[in-house]
Amino acid sequence: NFDNDDFLREIMVAIDVFSKRSFDSKENNDLLETLENIFRDNGFEVEFADEIYETETSLFHYPITIFKLY
Repeated sequence: NFDNDDFLREIMVAIDVFSKRSFDSKENNDLLETLENIFRDNGFEVEFADEIYETETSLFHYPITIFKLY
């Protein structure tokens, strides 16, 4: 708020995508590309972090952050 009026709003969402296969695989890479396109088409910025392999679960983890200022 500035002078009792909204001057900036932000939406930020963290999304965690898990898979049994690496995100280097074509199927998972296509999934990430589809997610990115959907969010960008709706006005969001998309930030991808590095893929993480979780030894406790034996899953690949890909963190994504989406945000939008308006």
